[in-house]
Amino acid sequence: NAVSRGFDPARCNLVKGPTVVNQLPNGYVQVAVEYLCAGDPYAPGPTFVLNRYHKSSDTQSNTWYHPNGYQLQGPLGSLYTYAAAGTTPLYLCQVRGDHFTSTDVNCEGQQYVTRLGWLYTTQPDGVATVPLLRCLRNENRQIFDSIQSNCEGQIRGGVLGYTLA
Repeated sequence: NAVSRGFDPARCNLVKGPTVVNQLPNGYVQVAVEYLCAGDPYAPGPTFVLNRYHKSSDTQSNTWYHPNGYQLQGPLGSLYTYAAAGTTPLYLCQVRGDHFTSTDVNCEGQQYVTRLGWLYTTQPDGVATVPLLRCLRNENRQIFDSIQSNCEGQIRGGVLGYTLA
């Protein structure tokens, strides 16, 4: 998936697996592997759609790919593929099994995964944008992003920036 989204295969390293995920009746097995790619991928256009994905224990916002085992929940706006005036990078980070986005390249002291693109730091004049909010689920303290002002009835953590509408 990463190579198909523009990452250099020479900069992708196996980080997990192979792990058997299914034993088939014919004796064959299905295995899973996980790769981590470094560097910036080739960007085919000026913007990426930031989508939100969910599985039982994690919600992830991502521009690069549809993570295996996650259900698409919908778009959160678009990010620039380059630094534009008034923008800052948005990063995908991870703490334990929970993914979150941050404008801090150091991921607030947690594990850096990749840069997703650039979003506005303040709402610009003459550009249609929506606020990207950091939210927290009441029941399990899971971090997720939302463009709904009430964080979908969960705990509102603040505005990360503004995505293109």
